[in-house]
Amino acid sequence: MSVLSRLTKLDWPTLIVELVLIFVGISAALWFDNRNEAQRNRGDEIAILGELVSALESDMKDLEGNINVGRATWSSIDSILGWIDTGIPYDSAMAETFGRSTSQTRFFHRAGAYEYLKSVGLGMLTNNSLRTAVTSYYEFDVQNLTSFERELVSGQWQSVLQPQMVEKFSYAFFSRPATPNDWDALRRDREYRSALTNWQSVLAWQYEGGIVLRAQSESLIETIEAELAVLGAR
Repeated sequence: MSVLSRLTKLDWPTLIVELVLIFVGISAALWFDNRNEAQRNRGDEIAILGELVSALESDMKDLEGNINVGRATWSSIDSILGWIDTGIPYDSAMAETFGRSTSQTRFFHRAGAYEYLKSVGLGMLTNNSLRTAVTSYYEFDVQNLTSFERELVSGQWQSVLQPQMVEKFSYAFFSRPATPNDWDALRRDREYRSALTNWQSVLAWQYEGGIVLRAQSESLIETIEAELAVLGAR
């Protein structure tokens, strides 16, 4: 029997129906599989965004504390400069202010959620603008402040202010009470005044940087929460 004869004897309508059913079955299976994977991915995205919000809230709390310390330190330095200019007699209560004038802070941010996101792929965040905002916060904004603190704030403290405190005060540790060895001589000491004003300038940059980063943290939280609302509605 020829091939043509065999083909003419086939039940073509039934065969076509069977082929269509097979195709539809495979397509449906693929659709459900893709749908389930999309739901899993959306669940993972929602989870990591929630972790980022928690981390950012922790960042804001740490920054707020640092800003308050910076404000108090700045005020202490202003008081000391005023005492130097007016030449008031030394009083033991001034030791607390001398100690506070040396306070320094470091921003400790929670990077675990972002590091995990990088390890699994930033593409987990489906919103391109949100992905850019998160990356910019951690790779640029946070790094700018922490680098400034590490290189300039700590450097200014160790190389300029700390030697002055050790040499010219009865002084145990930064922010503790510090008693001048000779108040009258200290008031006329240009080196100490220069160290103090330079320290105040460095702290001013750190203080402003902390305020800016806190605002950026708050803004990013709002952006993420808006995205969570969209993802939860899908």
